[in-house]
Amino acid sequence: MIASRSADGCSAAVEAIEAAGGTAIAKPTNVGIKSDVVDLVGFAVETYGSLDILVNNAQSWGTRDHPTGLPVPTPLESFDDAELDWTFDTGFRGTFWAMQAAFPHMRERGGRIINFASMYGMTGNAGTVGYNITKEAVRSLTRTAAREWGRYAITVNVVAPTAKTDSAPGSRTGRAVPRHRRRPLHHRPDPRRGRRVVSARLTRRPLRATPVSR
Repeated sequence: MIASRSADGCSAAVEAIEAAGGTAIAKPTNVGIKSDVVDLVGFAVETYGSLDILVNNAQSWGTRDHPTGLPVPTPLESFDDAELDWTFDTGFRGTFWAMQAAFPHMRERGGRIINFASMYGMTGNAGTVGYNITKEAVRSLTRTAAREWGRYAITVNVVAPTAKTDSAPGSRTGRAVPRHRRRPLHHRPDPRRGRRVVSARLTRRPLRATPVSR
């Protein structure tokens, strides 16, 4: 199940997946509108009978009346309220709404939620303040959900896609984590299900799920 703001975008994505040998269906969805997001999750559950994985990677720029596919570099002191609102609505709120809508369907059987952040937010990229704060808010949301929902066997992780090539020697993509500081995901037993709960490894200290006693 995939979603895009336009029917053409949905059709193109489905065709690409089918051409690669997969199967897919799509539903036009504006993630900047809460009812659209809630309807999308409901449609997925109605179609497949359950919801196992939620991936939140949608993001728009521009304004609600004039959305764009990419951000236009704008100094912080000149950044428009309408663009800030739309960037935050489609990035953070869309992710937040989808997670809330998915939770009732994952609470009893567990699930996987994957959110997307950006190195722009981590490094404070100049000219994209709206996108930066949106993606940092998604990181904080992910940490909170991992801590609260781990007890239900719901794992919540965030990905910050980064590519540094020879064509971008001056790009600020952050520093690699030294091997001796790398740690695996931390597992906590869930006494209700006899399975293991994975909590997201997002900070230097592991997030640990608290077992629920019934």
